[in-house]
Amino acid sequence: MARILVIDDEEIFCSLIKIALKKSGHTVETCLSPLEGIEKVRNSSFDLALVDFAMPKLDGIETVKEIRSINKNVKTIIISGYARSIIEERLCRLEDETLRDSLHKNFLTKPINISRLRSLVDQLVGNA
Repeated sequence: MARILVIDDEEIFCSLIKIALKKSGHTVETCLSPLEGIEKVRNSSFDLALVDFAMPKLDGIETVKEIRSINKNVKTIIISGYARSIIEERLCRLEDETLRDSLHKNFLTKPINISRLRSLVDQLVGNA
């Protein structure tokens, strides 16, 4: 199964997502800051990163850009408690069309529907 990194500044959210994805057979690591997440990607191999949109010091889109600059093969999902329209507005301003399209398709709002999350993870990484 896949190696997944969850980056979110809400510890309870990280724990819940970790439990849900581990039940699906994935290996899951969590971290509470984008900078820690970027460091983990530098030092380990991940198939997928779930990244919160709004975090201190570095937002989710900038975090995804950094992750992809380290390893372009890491799939990403943006998660957010903000309204989808706010995120889409920010995505529209991205110059990198491939990144924009990927994040637009791979976006989940909080509260997370676990079935939808598992389905999206399966689409992105299958049995990695």
